[in-house]
Amino acid sequence: MFTNDVLLPENEVGFYVSLSSTTSLTPGSILIYDVVHTNQGDGYNVDLGSFIAPTQGLYYFDLYTQTYKNVNSVLGIFVNGESRVQSTGAVGLRTRWMLRSISTGSR
Repeated sequence: MFTNDVLLPENEVGFYVSLSSTTSLTPGSILIYDVVHTNQGDGYNVDLGSFIAPTQGLYYFDLYTQTYKNVNSVLGIFVNGESRVQSTGAVGLRTRWMLRSISTGSR
């Protein structure tokens, strides 16, 4: 399957999302990526801002953040409500990634 420059076999799960504009967050809020470039397997839910694993497997996630104001920020990747990866700091560009075995229905 070929979708927005991402080539995946038909039985594979993958998604690629981004933001349509810069955004400000309040503590404890969920960052909802509103532009869905690829959502093979329908795992990403744009209304919830979360990925729900359609099948058990080994999943890789990337988190790229850039902050502009000198305000400390903490963003993370959560699995079933538990923080697994965090990106912290003030001004700058940061990347974090996670490779994890996830069960069907985990989010």
